[in-house]
Amino acid sequence: MSSRLKEKVKLYLAFRSGGVCAHPECQVRLTEGPAGDDEGVVIGEAAHIFGEKPGSARFDPIKPIEFLNSAENLIYLCPNHHTLIDKQPETHMVDELFFWKFDHERKMREAITEPSVEVTFDELQLATKSPSSKSLLEEVQDARNSEEYRVGTQNGLEEKQDFLTPMLTELGEIDQDVRRRVLGYSRWYEPASKNQIFEKLAVLGHERGVVANNARRLQDDGLIQITENYYLPVNEEICQQAAESLMAEFLQELEE
Repeated sequence: MSSRLKEKVKLYLAFRSGGVCAHPECQVRLTEGPAGDDEGVVIGEAAHIFGEKPGSARFDPIKPIEFLNSAENLIYLCPNHHTLIDKQPETHMVDELFFWKFDHERKMREAITEPSVEVTFDELQLATKSPSSKSLLEEVQDARNSEEYRVGTQNGLEEKQDFLTPMLTELGEIDQDVRRRVLGYSRWYEPASKNQIFEKLAVLGHERGVVANNARRLQDDGLIQITENYYLPVNEEICQQAAESLMAEFLQELEE
C-alpha cells in the first residue's frame, strides 16, 4: 500500500471514529495544539486488529493484505492504547477489538445528524431517541414529520440504487432468506453474535450449518467479517439495505 493511500485510509478511519480514541475507557480527543509557534498535531494512530505482518499481534496468514490495511481492520486509538493492545495480544483479542471499533463508530454516527437517503433507518434512529411513553410506531411517524428529519433528507430525495436484490437473485429461496438476514442482522445488532443469529434463524427453520455456510460465502464476497463470536458488517451499504428490508420485524421486536 502506498504511503498516500495509507494516509487516506487513516484519515477516513479518523473521521469514522470522530477523532476520539476507541478504547471504551479512554475517549481522549486525538488532536493537540496549536501551542505557541507549533502547528496543531494529530496524535491518533490506526492500529491493526489482525496484525499486518508475521510475528505481529493477532496475525492471521489467511487474511489478504488488502483487508489487513483497510479501514475495516483498523481501529483508531491513542498511542498508549495502541501500544497496550499490541503488547498484550492474548488479553486484547480480535473479537474484543472489533467490538470496541464497531461500538465506538456506531456511537460516533449517532452523535451527529447528517443528510441521508436511508429514510427508514433515520426515522428509527430519531424515534428511539425519544423519552416519551408513545409507542415506537407513533414515534416513527413523529420522527418522519420532525424538522430534524426534513433537514436531514431534503437534499437526499434521489432514488437509491438497489445493490441487495441483484446479489440475491441467482440464489435459491432458502439461501436468499438466510443471506439477507445475516447481512441485515449484522448491521442492526452491530455487533451481531453468531449464537444470536443461529437462534433467530433456527426459529424460521434454517439449520445452523446452512447459516454458517452462507455467512462464509458473504465473507468471501467481502460483505461481512466473521470473527470467533460475531458477524460484523463490512459493506455497510448492502448490510443496511438488508436491514431495511427487515425493518418491520425490528420495529415489532422493539415494541415487545
